[in-house]
Amino acid sequence: GTPLTAMALSAQLLDRGAPRLLVVADLHGMIHFFDRSGKLLHSFNGTVSEGVNITAIGIGSRDDPFLATASTDGKVSVYNLSLSKAPKGSKGGTNAAPQNLSVTLTATIEPTEADDGRAVSVECLDIFTRGRRSTIVSSDTLGFVRTHHRNGTLKNTVQLADRVSATARTGAQFAVAAEGAVLVLELAKSSATPLRCNRSAASDSNAPAPLDVMSLAWDVQLPQLLYAGTAQGEVLIFNTKARTRVPATNTSEARTMTTCKLVQELSGHEAMPLSLAAIRGYLLSASPQLLAAHNV
Repeated sequence: GTPLTAMALSAQLLDRGAPRLLVVADLHGMIHFFDRSGKLLHSFNGTVSEGVNITAIGIGSRDDPFLATASTDGKVSVYNLSLSKAPKGSKGGTNAAPQNLSVTLTATIEPTEADDGRAVSVECLDIFTRGRRSTIVSSDTLGFVRTHHRNGTLKNTVQLADRVSATARTGAQFAVAAEGAVLVLELAKSSATPLRCNRSAASDSNAPAPLDVMSLAWDVQLPQLLYAGTAQGEVLIFNTKARTRVPATNTSEARTMTTCKLVQELSGHEAMPLSLAAIRGYLLSASPQLLAAHNV
């Protein structure tokens, strides 16, 4: 078959607690929808020019079903999804999945251009839903993290020092791997300073060694715990809600502030890039040679 370039489950569009849709993009730019039984529901060409690959996919919620795709030409495309309901009287099984699906392009978010005029590839995409309002979060190879309304209107931009290599979200907390560290952004507070996670505390005299993070995942039961998988095969565990006492100075009183603290490092993999996934009670880490399950 044709190699795949992106994949997403409809984590916010569920049927009896399980995702209703699996959406994949292949090397030819085709986007395919499958139901929970593996049945192909719909396919269409999601690219507009030859040689463009889809890099990431996001899926909206049950109240606002839509699809967003990001590509190497820097564009983010937004499509309305029309899903038919299961027939009355159907009980579980494959009949509970949508029987028909249609896709309509509704918005195109234009790419960022580098100084030399080339388009900047969007590598990561996420959908943040608060109430019934959906926000599209995209990250590119220049280090821009942008939030857009559902209709493609720009909400906010955060510029980081270099490319974003991985992202993960829990609620309104958005973690990105960039600048040799892990940064935690508050999507609901556009002016908030990102929380920085390093190997050592900011108060340490020695500058922390940069992190080469390839994957991120939030713990399902304790969302203050953030897992980072590195290119060297390590798993780093951060507490993003650690409380640190800041002593008084000549100009300020003593106070307590929230910091990100490294609490544990896990080893055992070869020195290869790690992929991470968190499920209830476990963290899964995978390299080309080993899949490990960690009881958390």
